[in-house]
Amino acid sequence: DEATGPPPDKRAPWSALGLSVFRSLISLAIVAWIYTNWDPRFGDSTGLIFMVIGLVVFIAWPAWQGRRIVHAKYPGLRAIEVLATVIPLFLIVFAGTYYSLSYENPASFNEPLDKGSAIYFTIVVLSTTGFGDIVPRTGWARSMVNTQMLIDLFFVALILRFILSSVNKGREQRAQGVPPPRRLRVRKRSDDSRTSE
Repeated sequence: DEATGPPPDKRAPWSALGLSVFRSLISLAIVAWIYTNWDPRFGDSTGLIFMVIGLVVFIAWPAWQGRRIVHAKYPGLRAIEVLATVIPLFLIVFAGTYYSLSYENPASFNEPLDKGSAIYFTIVVLSTTGFGDIVPRTGWARSMVNTQMLIDLFFVALILRFILSSVNKGREQRAQGVPPPRRLRVRKRSDDSRTSE
């Protein structure tokens, strides 16, 4: 039946899952490499500029990927790829900032921070656990921690909600048989023409 086409490849979900995991691992590896090679030797103004740029990317990347999630064949997998980028990016932006603050001024916290303790402290603040073993001491360090807490409360929740909304919308379109975007349809027609030749 030409209307329905051939049955879907049952292996497609597994291949899509493997590709999604591979892309997610690549994103994690890139973020980990950036943090591992982090140079803490910059002043407060440079650190603030870097943090702002990182936060802009943190907010803009999910917004840009929202349409791709909606039109993806497997919206949930695409959302996982986006989260595998934005969550580690968010963590290293603040961990790198805390690490640099401690490097420039060891009195910024109650103990000097290395890269490991900086990422640990960032995760503790994100989870609102508050062990109290690492405490900001200077006004600049407290301002950075306050900024992270506010972003934790508002922007993270909004971004997660936006991504979940995009996933639900994409799944609804797949269930209703909504055709792919025009760009994908043109690609499919060109592939079909080459096959017929």
